[in-house]
Amino acid sequence: YNPGRELSSKRTRKKHDLSETQDPMPKYDDEEGNKHGILGDDADWVDFDVIMSTDMDQIAMAPGYIQKEWEENGRRFFHYKMDQKIHNLFAFVSARYEVIQEEWNGINLEVYHHSTHTYNVDKLMEGMKKSIEYYNELYGPYPYRQCRILEFPYGSYAASFPNTIPFSENIGFVLDVNPDDPEDLDMPFWVTAHEMGHQWWPHQVSGGNVQGSAFLSEGLAEYSAVSLLAKEKGEKQLRKFLKYELDKYLNGRYQEQKFEPTIVQTEGHSYIHYNKAGLMMYTLSDFIGKDVFNSALGRFIDKFRYQSNPYTNIGEFVKTIREDTPDDLQYLITDTFEKITLYENKAKEASAVENGDGTFTVTIEVEAKKVYSDSLGNQTNAELNDWLEIGVLGETLVNGDMEEIPIYLEKVLITDSLTIFTVEVDQKPIKAGIDPMHKFVDRDSDDNLVRVSVRIADSNESEEAFRKLIRQDLEDGNMMFNMPEDIDPVRGQEIIQEELVKKFGGDVQMKTMNVGKGNH
Repeated sequence: YNPGRELSSKRTRKKHDLSETQDPMPKYDDEEGNKHGILGDDADWVDFDVIMSTDMDQIAMAPGYIQKEWEENGRRFFHYKMDQKIHNLFAFVSARYEVIQEEWNGINLEVYHHSTHTYNVDKLMEGMKKSIEYYNELYGPYPYRQCRILEFPYGSYAASFPNTIPFSENIGFVLDVNPDDPEDLDMPFWVTAHEMGHQWWPHQVSGGNVQGSAFLSEGLAEYSAVSLLAKEKGEKQLRKFLKYELDKYLNGRYQEQKFEPTIVQTEGHSYIHYNKAGLMMYTLSDFIGKDVFNSALGRFIDKFRYQSNPYTNIGEFVKTIREDTPDDLQYLITDTFEKITLYENKAKEASAVENGDGTFTVTIEVEAKKVYSDSLGNQTNAELNDWLEIGVLGETLVNGDMEEIPIYLEKVLITDSLTIFTVEVDQKPIKAGIDPMHKFVDRDSDDNLVRVSVRIADSNESEEAFRKLIRQDLEDGNMMFNMPEDIDPVRGQEIIQEELVKKFGGDVQMKTMNVGKGNH
């Protein structure tokens, strides 16, 4: 019996004289529930061996390695077999295919596609290579000798089976992606990265038939894809994708007809174990430290690889992450997995002074608030003692258009509802504010940034900026000072002498010389 096939809509269940709600899954630490896997309780790890037949002009595909191919009675036959046990989860696909094939690092990579759907084949091949390369480092070796992507003509999704990934044409093969547009999300690459993540989660580690186990499959595959996207596509694509994850989660909780669980309680709530999990796992890795976080993931998969009865669970995962999380960030683990945490962050005002040396002093006033929600949406204010992020955006020329890019990001501890920060940047600021990369759940993230008003520094401000540079040079052991062009040389020497006396005391001898442009 598979309870996952039960009707879930209240209206539909009522129509069929069923109770309004389904029985909940057991909690993540339920001993009986962890005897069976999340992918079905009728079988665990199985041997897979199949013979398929199809039309003469088609190729039949299934997980496994081809053992034999032949023709008989006007049909084509294919024999596939896995050389290791797999989950009781597989797919059968047959179509008239063209095949792109490449031998790469001892792995046979293939893309099976409709003859005219070649637009994104290179992106799919790149996604397989980059995923295997990156996930090998994080989680251990890719366990198969081949990997294949198979196009199918309906829907907008993909699914991952051992070494075999059926992939709908709409999100992979005919999607129009402009490689020269940093605003255009590379969805074929990202979906490939997500499905490749499943070759580790859950095809190597999966959870029991309990709450939270969907996170171990979908959430960790999503984190893998977001992390790879950041590595390969840069902060511009990352910022856009984190915003996509945030909006998908917020839309899902808005449309929730029953109740919203926490991540450790999630069952069939895709907006939680996909979107919220993908967003918050990246945030955890960013604040804890990517190397530390990924090392914990590596330990977790090493400990529970191919384990069954009992299967692992989300509680074991949270325990593993906590072990490497510093004390001042333990609250972030709790807020992520065990609570429904929302922020109301806002940029109030931002201004900048252009200094004589070409740098900019940016002052940012931000507002921050944290609330906890229960499963029905009732909120309570939470104490604010949180590490968040402030940032400044500048502009750069990309393909003839000016594009906004992060030029300054800093993690800051915020304890008050209103806080003012002053930072230095070496590029003209355009916008500034709080959580500019969308790393936290904020229901109105559009007000996180405001435009920066910029003015030129007056003489007093220029002198103070020069004094700061001198003090920093002295701290760094540098005894040669570059005088800004907007400061009179005589006055500049006086400022240098004053700062040297403050630092060393007594008489100070200086030498002024021209080295290239400006006085030293």
